[in-house]
This record gives sequence, C-alpha cells and structure tokens, in this order.
Amino acid sequence: MLCPYCQQDAPLIYRGITAYCTACGRQRAALSSASVSFAGKPAHVGGVVVRTFGYLGLTFGVGFALFVGFFVWLVASATAGLITGGVLTALTLLFALPMLFGGKKLEASGDHERDQQRVQAVFALAANRGGVLRARDAAAALDMGVEAADTFLTELAKRRYDDMNVDVSESGEVVYTFPRLLLAQPSGWSGSAFGPSPAPRVRVDVAPAANVAVPKPSSSPPPIIDADFEEIEEPPGARRRA
Repeated sequence: MLCPYCQQDAPLIYRGITAYCTACGRQRAALSSASVSFAGKPAHVGGVVVRTFGYLGLTFGVGFALFVGFFVWLVASATAGLITGGVLTALTLLFALPMLFGGKKLEASGDHERDQQRVQAVFALAANRGGVLRARDAAAALDMGVEAADTFLTELAKRRYDDMNVDVSESGEVVYTFPRLLLAQPSGWSGSAFGPSPAPRVRVDVAPAANVAVPKPSSSPPPIIDADFEEIEEPPGARRRA
C-alpha cells in the first residue's frame, strides 16, 4: 500500500506500537502495509524452535541408543548390542535430521523475507531522497546501527550493481547513489551525489551601438552664477498691474 504522504510503496517500521513510513518517516496506520520490524520473524522463530527440538531429539536419541545397545551387549552379546544401538541411532537420525534441516531452511526463508522488505524500504527511501543515500539515513529508516546499515548497503550494491553506485564524497563519506532515481530538477539538482556545482561568473562588457550618438564631455568650464549679484527685475507693467 502506498504511503499517503510520500506516495512510495514503502514498508512500515514499528517503534513501540506506533508505525512509521520507512521512506518519509511520517506516522501511518498500523498494519496498513508490510513491516520491516516483523518481516520474517515468525519463520525465523519457528526455525529456531524446530532446530532446537531437532538437536534435543538427536542428543537424547543417540544417548538412549547407546544406553540400550550397551545394556543388550551386557545381557546378550556384543553383536546384538551393536545391532540394537545402530537401529535406534538410525531411527533417531530419521527423526532429528529433517527437523534440523527444516528448521535451518525455515530460518533462511525468514531472513530472506526480512531482507526483501529492507531492500524495498531502501529503494523507497532513495526515491524520496532524490536517489542519494548515506548509511546514517538507512540506519534511521531501518532501525539498525550505522555500521550494520553500511554493511547491508554495500552487499546490496554488489548484488544490484545495475541499480546502485558507491561513491565517496570530498569529506571521505561513502555515498550510495541510485542512477534510475536521480532527479533533474530545475531548482539546481544536477544529478550529482554531492549537489550542483556553482555556475561560473562571466563578465560581459556591453559596447555602445553604432547608431547611437554618445555625448562628448565639454571642455569649457560651466558658467558660475553668483547669487549675490544676480538681479531679478520685473517688468514695469507687472508692478502697475499689481
């Protein structure tokens, strides 16, 4: 289900009982989408339980087979004891080995499901960040340590090398870029992982037009008007009319 805020098909991550979007980090309705927090955990826990019972059955079964075989050896003969112990051990292996391999396979399926949800969360987060991710961004979104997130992104870049690139910034920080998710925005995004480079400044000298007459500065000094000796006279007729 798409997030109603960032419109990304991002799984949820739970902090306590509250669900958040792994792409934009905003709160979403619980159980509205798949979860990174619980992805694969039922299968993983079930695999651990099955393998535990398998190991217990193998331990107690082999121990019981040895005990019975030794007892038959003392009562009857060594051959009978070996045959009895061997049969019981074979029955134990027939019971325990499927549980061991089945539990391991169940754990692997749980890990695979968890990794699939993490990959989906990483790509949704990258799409929301313009195709550029750092380990700390993935760590915050996936609720894991920075080193673990860096290891996960590195392994993902090795497997999805067509979709991910690994770059190093000028400060020495590892940056993961997603070429198919890089945005070319008119506001200045140049598709680089480190932001747009400033445009060079060019000085342009505008020459005057050929048909436009440019006034030449006058060489004669401007006239000096002394206000103390300037006399303003009104015509005689104006005084008589006043």
